[in-house]
Amino acid sequence: MAVNAGRWGAPVARDVLRHLPSGGALPEGVWARRHRGILLLLWLHIPAHFGFALLRGKTVAHSAVEAAIILGLAGAATVFRNRRRPTTVITAIGLLTCSAELVHLSGGLIEMHFHFFVIVGIVTLYQDWHPFIVSISYVVVQHGVGGAIAPRSVYNHPGAIDAPWKWPASTGSSSSA
Repeated sequence: MAVNAGRWGAPVARDVLRHLPSGGALPEGVWARRHRGILLLLWLHIPAHFGFALLRGKTVAHSAVEAAIILGLAGAATVFRNRRRPTTVITAIGLLTCSAELVHLSGGLIEMHFHFFVIVGIVTLYQDWHPFIVSISYVVVQHGVGGAIAPRSVYNHPGAIDAPWKWPASTGSSSSA
């Protein structure tokens, strides 16, 4: 018996959507306090990244470029601070860029990837789907594209270096490539 997807597809989709958290906009004061703290965290990454790059043996010029990327994103988030959605998304991208830079500067150390987990958790404090979806997408694309272009600056193990698109999409299984 053939099933007509048009007949049951819409009710199923509505049922699934009904069970997802809908959330709601945080009250302006709550959002503003959280955003100030999260934006401050982004600004604090600038000198930390510059110093970490130097400690990893990078030149002053390389270290400055790494910090300047974060500076640009922090500056943009600050300029748009009165526009809730853009500043939230830019701040999330800035913090995820910090994660990507830490992974790059460490030569793909697995332990540095935990910074991504922490940042995605921090982004959830906004209680907004937009920066959360942008964050998850950023991690997948950065690991896949970055892993395809320069696998040793994203990963430090042969399985991921050989199959960079497998790892951001995997569920964390321990299968080898």
